[in-house]
Amino acid sequence: MDMSHFSIPRPEPPKLRGTAEDLINGINAQMAWLRHSRKADEFIRIYYGGAFGMLRVIRISAEGTDFLRIGVTAEDGSVHFIVAPVSQCSFMLSFVKPTADEPEEKVIFGFAEPPKT
Repeated sequence: MDMSHFSIPRPEPPKLRGTAEDLINGINAQMAWLRHSRKADEFIRIYYGGAFGMLRVIRISAEGTDFLRIGVTAEDGSVHFIVAPVSQCSFMLSFVKPTADEPEEKVIFGFAEPPKT
């Protein structure tokens, strides 16, 4: 019997989990795409959804390969840092018009330092 025409299916390699850097790069890509869709008087704000509710993001950086360190601003203006596994992070990107109560804020990704003012 000629076995040359038989083929054995090749097993699929396991899908790799996304790392913290993959998530940061993905959010950066979404931000770049959304900048082209926004109106001139709008900016993009990122919100983090988790056990503490929806909080405004000011900074996202990798904390190892599987965790993120997320700087958030609470409603009272206080700043908190949350360290969470990538698999449990949820973000919402939203178009916002700046007002006196809600000025435009730049979100810092990775290890970049904020500009000195």
